[in-house]
Amino acid sequence: MFSNGTLIQSPMSASSTDSGVSLEIYKAVFEAAKCPLLLLNANSPEFSVAAVNQKFLSSIRATRDTILGRSIYEVFPLSLNSPDVPTAGELDTVLQEVLQRKETVEASAETSSVWVINGAERKRWRSVNTPIFGSTGDIQFILHAPVDDTASQEAAEREESARQAGENYRRRLESFLKQAPVAIAVYFGPEFLVEMANPVFCKMWGLTEEEAIGTSIFDLLPDETGEYRKVFSDVYTSGNTFVAFETPIILTSSEQAWINLVIEPLHDLDGSVHSLISIAQDVTEQVRLKQKLEDSESRLRLAISASKMGVWDLDLLSGDLITTGTGNRIFGYDSSEVSWDMERFMSHVLEEDREVILKALERAKVERFMSVEIRIIRVDKVLRWIGLTTEVYRNESGEAVRLLGTTLDITERKESEKKKDELLSVVSHELKTPVTSLKAFAQVLERKFGKSGDDVAAVMLRKMVVQIVRLSHLIHDLLDLTRIEGGQLKLRLERYVFNELVAEVATQVGRTCSHQIIVNEEELVECFGDRQRTEQVLINLVTNAVKYSPGKDKVIVSVEKRDGEVICSVQDFGLGVPPEKQEKLFKRFYRVGDEAQHNISGLGLGLYISAEIIHRQQGHIWLKSTPGEGSTFSFSLPLEVEDV
Repeated sequence: MFSNGTLIQSPMSASSTDSGVSLEIYKAVFEAAKCPLLLLNANSPEFSVAAVNQKFLSSIRATRDTILGRSIYEVFPLSLNSPDVPTAGELDTVLQEVLQRKETVEASAETSSVWVINGAERKRWRSVNTPIFGSTGDIQFILHAPVDDTASQEAAEREESARQAGENYRRRLESFLKQAPVAIAVYFGPEFLVEMANPVFCKMWGLTEEEAIGTSIFDLLPDETGEYRKVFSDVYTSGNTFVAFETPIILTSSEQAWINLVIEPLHDLDGSVHSLISIAQDVTEQVRLKQKLEDSESRLRLAISASKMGVWDLDLLSGDLITTGTGNRIFGYDSSEVSWDMERFMSHVLEEDREVILKALERAKVERFMSVEIRIIRVDKVLRWIGLTTEVYRNESGEAVRLLGTTLDITERKESEKKKDELLSVVSHELKTPVTSLKAFAQVLERKFGKSGDDVAAVMLRKMVVQIVRLSHLIHDLLDLTRIEGGQLKLRLERYVFNELVAEVATQVGRTCSHQIIVNEEELVECFGDRQRTEQVLINLVTNAVKYSPGKDKVIVSVEKRDGEVICSVQDFGLGVPPEKQEKLFKRFYRVGDEAQHNISGLGLGLYISAEIIHRQQGHIWLKSTPGEGSTFSFSLPLEVEDV
């Protein structure tokens, strides 16, 4: 055939073939062929190139002199070490098969070879290999007619890769759907038959997966009105998603349930809807809890409304204040839509009480609770008394961020208390003079009978004097109460030594009881305050300690100076006070009133008056007590009482 344009090793004559066609014509046909052609010598295993046409050279962008005479495996080296490239053995297998079978062998797509051009470009060939026989009947050449199958092969590989990726995605999606904590199902066909259902869906409807597959959703979901059929059909035809929250449904068990439901269309590549997927979350428990909460809130609102109590919420960071309609009406507003803040609230508070409420709010931030009674001026200019109670809410760092409380109109109660206080004041004043006279007469008679030797009468008169003194103390307590309630409790400030006051009280009370009054003090403390009123407080605390520790033999009074204050504590080892009653002890007319203290006399005013005296001197009073072990009442006073 041809080598550099000359005939080589041809079994035919140089001028013509048996058919009378010249080799020049064959050469021209070979060269002009529209498909790539390669003539290989049948010299296995080299299979050197005998001739190549221009179409082949153009396909691989090579020159004739770089190919002719060389082994096909040298001309087109294969990436034998690359795992994703077929080995040279595939092409060699095809060529060897031609030699063995002596007939044309076509390389299928599966056995197509990969030729690497210039070490960079890679082409895939699908070839037809035809044997050319010599005059002796032996195969002299193999006509290798390759077809560049690179594009179709790569497209097929991409398609297969995409198919595998799609299959992997489908498996992962199916695994995800089956493990999802919500009910998921896929539907197809006009009756929306279940094509796929996860375990949660099956459990919701009481079915196995086999029972669910192929079942119409409308066989499961009661749809007497056709509402759900319309929803499914609308999603299928419009391609729009349907979303519903807390939708009531009846399960196959006839049980009422609520679900959050999403129905999504699934699209083909051309955008058409081929099926639907539903995602349902069972929110029955949440809905029932919500209903219970709403029911509780409704009852609470009813209770608050019936109690004529307003509820308010103060944001300490922003100053925003929210109140209920009842709270607004207490301030004289008709509408429940009132914009509140602290400035508006304070504008209603009587000027004399503004400092009271501000100090109470500051104390609430520290003490957690607040209870205060103040006067307000309503919108209609009417003066009213209100009682405020609150509890503090804190953030994670312990900072007070909100106050939540109630408002109650206590005007009628205050007016009733005022009338009662006025009556007590009148009665106390009317009793004070005759009781004082009676005490004096009894003391005179006691001394007279004592001198006359009538000891029985003297003893009886002495007991009478003790009871008159007790009655006198009660009258003084009632008078102090009326002064406190009327804001008329006056202080007479003077400089005095606190230790001397304690010693005098210890001696005075010690003379009238069997308890030993022990005084513990470290240094002399000089104070500026109302000595007489402070003595009244201390006498009340020490006598209470004696009174409420029957069968014990001592009371300890301690004094210490700390941070510009004097702190005095009175400790007994008696009955103690239950924790739930300790906060109420400093309220007026309050007595513990349990069985152990039933026979102990008193009006329940001593601690109330003591607390007011201490507070008026800018001090504090508190209690620590354990039932059955005793109590310690303490109070603190500044060393220098400011203007009061």
